[in-house]
Amino acid sequence: MLGFLSHLSQLKPIAALPAHSKLEALRQYWEENRQNSALPSRSNFNAERMIPWLPHISLVDVGHDPLRFRFRLMGTGCVRYAGSDHTGKCIEECVDEHDRNEALTPYVECIETQQPVYQSGIHKMAGMKPHAVHRLYLPCTNDGASANLIVLGVYALELASA
Repeated sequence: MLGFLSHLSQLKPIAALPAHSKLEALRQYWEENRQNSALPSRSNFNAERMIPWLPHISLVDVGHDPLRFRFRLMGTGCVRYAGSDHTGKCIEECVDEHDRNEALTPYVECIETQQPVYQSGIHKMAGMKPHAVHRLYLPCTNDGASANLIVLGVYALELASA
């Protein structure tokens, strides 16, 4: 199961800017690419400028009828932290049923508000040491109108055992 999506101790609004410098830089790049529109188009992002973040990025397609979130791809850092590659799977398939609402909340908030959502906290998964996890959800558009893609940046740092 995709435990890295659930059980974070704290959800922070974007007004509390990302505490992780690389995610703050990614948010600023997202802002630059908005080009006076509500949402940036994925095509506005330059692949070469994205290189520093690529291992820590997942692209999540958004279906609107019904609302569903499917991993288009997962960066190698995301796969390593998750423990497996969930490319092509819907989040609902990757999360235990009792964790599903908590896991989906930041995705839904990102799409409904069409604003970045930042999440951080300490995460403990079975068989793993605790991690300090920082996530940034950035809504984008492929059609110029609706938020139908989320660029998800994830940085996880293994913590020393207590």
